[in-house]
Amino acid sequence: MAAEQDILGSVLDHIGQGVSMFDASQCLVTWNQKFEDIMEYPPGTVRVGASMLELTLFNANRGDYGEGDPERLAHDRTEFFFGSTSSEGEYIQKGDKSYRVMFQRLAEGGLILSLTDITDLMKTQANLDEHRRHLEEVVAQRTDELEQNRHRFRDFTETASDWFWEMDADLRFIYLSDSFDENFGRATEVSLGRTKQDNALLNLAINARDAMPGGGVITLSANNIRLDEQAAAHEEVLP
Repeated sequence: MAAEQDILGSVLDHIGQGVSMFDASQCLVTWNQKFEDIMEYPPGTVRVGASMLELTLFNANRGDYGEGDPERLAHDRTEFFFGSTSSEGEYIQKGDKSYRVMFQRLAEGGLILSLTDITDLMKTQANLDEHRRHLEEVVAQRTDELEQNRHRFRDFTETASDWFWEMDADLRFIYLSDSFDENFGRATEVSLGRTKQDNALLNLAINARDAMPGGGVITLSANNIRLDEQAAAHEEVLP
């Protein structure tokens, strides 16, 4: 039994985490040096048979659990570990180091507790959070600037004599300045969502209608034509 204990202790000492194991009577069975180092226990505090309550009381007396009655804090802490029936986790701070505490209840009633150094992970997460906040601030600033520019553009178009427009990727009108109404004599809503070709046909129809106050028939027809290279270059189409 002693030989198995020595082998187990040797294995635990080569683990990067702080590890300890308690039996069903809540007494310490085995641990590694990393566990002692992380918890900063003085020599002799951690020993075979030391109870969980004894260790948590030591922690409470030095202020690890905050203000309050040390015995009550130690009792609550012990209940926290042994009162759970599943694997749980939490975070603790020891000096400038951050640790993730994981504990798992054993089938026979004991408990395995591990402490993993996550200082670098927490720093990385903090840096990512700071970078995310910075990006959000930049996006908010740029959005505000774009909105201000949009208002300036609208103010300019409202006072200009010319009319201005904006088109989407399909070359359909998505914005027409207010002066469009004055120049073409129709509401902008009629042309929004249409292409230049759509509006050209619409203009022909409206002009023809206006030229026939007494009524008549409007006939629109189209033919395919072939442009030479010079004409095509001028019209920005393929010959």
